[in-house]
Amino acid sequence: MLRGEDSLAMLKKEKDIHKAICEFLDSIMHERGNRLVIFIDELDRCKPEYAVKLLERVKHYFENDSITFVFSTNMKELQHTIRRYYGENFNACKYLDRFFDLRITMPKADYQKFYASMNFNNTHYIYDGVCDAVIRTYHFELREVAKYLRLTKIAAYKPTHGDGYNYSFPEGHGIEFGLMYVVPIMIGLKIHNIDVYEDFVNGKNYKPLLEVFENIEDGFFNELLNKNETFEAPSEEQTQVSLESKIKELYNVIFIKQYTRTEYRTSVGQYMFNKDTKKILLKVVGLFSKYTDLADD
Repeated sequence: MLRGEDSLAMLKKEKDIHKAICEFLDSIMHERGNRLVIFIDELDRCKPEYAVKLLERVKHYFENDSITFVFSTNMKELQHTIRRYYGENFNACKYLDRFFDLRITMPKADYQKFYASMNFNNTHYIYDGVCDAVIRTYHFELREVAKYLRLTKIAAYKPTHGDGYNYSFPEGHGIEFGLMYVVPIMIGLKIHNIDVYEDFVNGKNYKPLLEVFENIEDGFFNELLNKNETFEAPSEEQTQVSLESKIKELYNVIFIKQYTRTEYRTSVGQYMFNKDTKKILLKVVGLFSKYTDLADD
């Protein structure tokens, strides 16, 4: 507990700080104009204690009508941040109303226009279509989209865009499938949730494949089927299988199966995989493969 003289000294210090800040801001406005606009971005990403202290200090120190604060923030996430500080039952919405006089809701981003600004077309190549599915599955924000597309381009752009790579050897078709479909998911997971990525590459969670593949048009995975299998209604010659069952089979042969000298490769439909498939994909995602291209970065 503060003694009387300590409390008075603190109050004096706060008044001095307040006065110094006001004088500083007044000097800026005299030089630049009659209004000062201060932008504060992504407060919802800050630690709860910092976010609360910043809001309280803005409210305490800046009552000058010539100063406008503009907060660019995710209000839902900011409310979660406030509740992490004051408790889950705290009315964070009412609390924030103390600080924000006017709320403007930004429209959802037009991803197609954003893609165009980055020279990205999600319709011409399978690889780009899968990248688009990853972005939609994990609801990437524009900043994450920019980072993700940059990494996918560095990792495997040329071999997935018909730049003369030969996949005619036995396991080549499997590597091509891995580059087209699995690599974009692995890169997306590293951005979305590194813990899920670790489980995925260590054979503990196949669900990311299913989540993304369900956002890709039907017909892209027919080559995962054996001749006697179908995704459609079964016939006398064919057995109906689910996409999930084929995904589990695919995941197993790439990330779980232990290969031996006598069983050194396994096929899933028209694709062949072996003990090196996972190693190759990890190198590609780690930007340490023969496909890595930093030239256009």
